Amino acid sequence: MEDNSKPLHSSKDLSILIEELRLFRDNRGWKTNHNPKNLAVSVVIEASELLEHFQWKSEKESRYLSQSEENKVIEEMADVFIYLLYLSEELNVDLVSAAFNKMNKNSLRYPAENSSYKLKNKQTSSINKIDEKSIIPTNQLSIYNEYSEYFDSLIEYSDSENEIKFLKEFIQTNFVKPKILECGCTTGRLTIPLFLNDFNVTGLDSIESMIILAKEKNSGIHFILADFSSIPLNNESFDVVFCGQGTINRLINEKNLVGFFDEVFRILKTNGKLIIIEDCKTQRKFDYNKSFENEFIQINIKISSKINSGLILKNYNYLIQDKKSNKSKNIQENTIEKIWGLKEIQSLLELSGLEIEKTFGEFVLNKSFESKNENLIIIAKKTLN
Repeated sequence: MEDNSKPLHSSKDLSILIEELRLFRDNRGWKTNHNPKNLAVSVVIEASELLEHFQWKSEKESRYLSQSEENKVIEEMADVFIYLLYLSEELNVDLVSAAFNKMNKNSLRYPAENSSYKLKNKQTSSINKIDEKSIIPTNQLSIYNEYSEYFDSLIEYSDSENEIKFLKEFIQTNFVKPKILECGCTTGRLTIPLFLNDFNVTGLDSIESMIILAKEKNSGIHFILADFSSIPLNNESFDVVFCGQGTINRLINEKNLVGFFDEVFRILKTNGKLIIIEDCKTQRKFDYNKSFENEFIQINIKISSKINSGLILKNYNYLIQDKKSNKSKNIQENTIEKIWGLKEIQSLLELSGLEIEKTFGEFVLNKSFESKNENLIIIAKKTLN
């Protein structure tokens, strides 16, 4: 459930809310009925009305309510809260202090180190730890913000043709006038060509400079700046969500990737599709030197990589020469990526309620840090089984 509007009262304004509740009650002459027994009964009645909205729903369905159901649930939660505040006033209880005191008791009664869930996670988690001595990564996003203005020059757009062709054919075959979201849209590499082919497509990225450039290139598209674990879009509002393998690679642990898949599940309509797509026709290399030059700029790129605890640790070195201003810029950065295997992705998709329908290829690296398959495509469907 999400509500992007700002609340009238935040928790720090609780005293203001209580005073307004008093005025509301007294102006209607209801004070005589507000004894502890009546108020306690009212709390239970309102809680039962809250519960009614979840009756017969599965665990997954209870997390992803329709907008009208969500609004009703919020109102019932507010009713429970209001009656608790009235009851706390009648009994002269500081409800906030009481909650803190109860949490202190709970922390003594249920120590974190004795938690069976925590112990289980320690034993079974497949998240790999990073050897901090070998690399101290800086902000993952800074490298992309630094070179975003040169992004279109660095990316070989001919590599996008197969991805665009596949997306067009798949979407047209399976949907009628669908709403589409690209996660990790960068400067609109795939979003803009789809829009120009009359698709209703939205672009989302977590890098502000990329979104700014995308909007400058095409103001007719809705581009959104947001974190992948908290997408500011309504429940069940898209038919198709797609992203590249590179977007997945930058979510380097299970928690982050499952958080993204959970958001995809939330915003997809039932039977909607998630597509993870990567065109590897040119054999992507993670360890290479490359140069690019036109009449405006010259860019020399050196990327060196090594594997540590199952992660790829990459060192970027960009030397950019602006011919127009005769100024040069050197960008150096360390980043971390994880190449998720198909079985890992499948298990994490299933945790989020997304079921794989089809797969093509497997993204693997050889000892020279080269991807050998031509394409990786994963198609998953939202189900409510």
